[in-house]
Amino acid sequence: MSPESLVNSLAANGIHLYVNDVGELRHRGRRGRMTGELRAMIDKYRPEIVSWLQYDPATRPLTDNEKLGIDLAFATLKKQHGGKLVEAGWTRPVIFDGLDPTTCQTAGDVPGIIGLLMAGGRLAAIHPDRLDLEFPDGEPLVKIRGGCLLAGVEREKYLKGVSDGREVHEI
Repeated sequence: MSPESLVNSLAANGIHLYVNDVGELRHRGRRGRMTGELRAMIDKYRPEIVSWLQYDPATRPLTDNEKLGIDLAFATLKKQHGGKLVEAGWTRPVIFDGLDPTTCQTAGDVPGIIGLLMAGGRLAAIHPDRLDLEFPDGEPLVKIRGGCLLAGVEREKYLKGVSDGREVHEI
């Protein structure tokens, strides 16, 4: 049994596992839910459960395939849109939030635009104040100069403010 499936199974039955501030595995739930059998199962997988609960996806090392994907997405963006981005005043640090896509080592190092392109998204339009992007399913989002990515209702509010001629502040 994987730590994830055990934790999720327990949660579905009203027992919630967590790691406290000093790294100890604890649980919350209604009195009487934690049986000796469940305790034995938790003890058997304790190190894996603690590791899984403390896991931070942003610190996960990238695989070699992901690093190749970053390189490909960066090269494609540069080749297909580099000239237009520069012409519109989009510098590399602004596009990539100050991150260098060529030196990414962990998942948290990957700039949002590169992650989107790696997942099959695309750059739809380039404006001096924003980049119009699309998720792989066609859902639009906007990258505002200064690093903010907006989707859904927040994107609509921003675009409405721009079209109304109101001053729009970066979030």
